[in-house]
Amino acid sequence: MPVCFMQKRDFLDSLMAWKDYPSPNNISPDEVVRLISEDYACRGDDGFRKWQQGFTPKEHRDMMDREMLLRREDARDDKVAAREDRRDKREFWQAISLFVAGAIVAFSVERCSGNDSVTNYYPVQPPAIQSPVSSSP
Repeated sequence: MPVCFMQKRDFLDSLMAWKDYPSPNNISPDEVVRLISEDYACRGDDGFRKWQQGFTPKEHRDMMDREMLLRREDARDDKVAAREDRRDKREFWQAISLFVAGAIVAFSVERCSGNDSVTNYYPVQPPAIQSPVSSSP
């Protein structure tokens, strides 16, 4: 009886259900070939792996495991990047909020203190600059 190397399909159960055989001793080789040849959708995350000449079933399984690990790492990296983006945006808006709040508090304190230095930057008038008068010859 053939065996699925991924152990996803039980050929004997499939054949027994297909032909209602009471025992596996009554199965002809032609019926086994027909069962193996029919299309079967592999279930689970493993899916179907096209056979590559020169690799053993264990090597095929190792390839599938590596691909699964890469998919998991990519998904984890995407989640981490999204979380960092959210954190960066939150920190940016917190910094902006603190800056605006600090400016409002500083302005309020300055206005309430009675000091008019906010509106009068030059309490003393700067000296006027005179341009040199040119004399005509």
